[in-house]
Amino acid sequence: MTLGLFTIRIVLQVLGNENFGIYTLVGGVVVLFTFLNNSLLSGTQSFLSYELGKDEPKKQIKLCWSIVTTHPKIFRKERKVKRQENKK
Repeated sequence: MTLGLFTIRIVLQVLGNENFGIYTLVGGVVVLFTFLNNSLLSGTQSFLSYELGKDEPKKQIKLCWSIVTTHPKIFRKERKVKRQENKK
């Protein structure tokens, strides 16, 4: 914790108030998307494990296809948000 407080002081001095705010905002967005990614992965793993335990191949294939089509859609939206933030 003390290391974090010390590094914040140094980063603030180097970047200044305005750039430190941007740095903090970008860090918050990265943490948000990391949390979203980990949540999706955890949920996906849970559903896949459940379906593998039931041993019903048709439902497993249906679940895999829904995962394959859903995850890219979500991450495309994330990339659009990141591009818009970079343009600002």
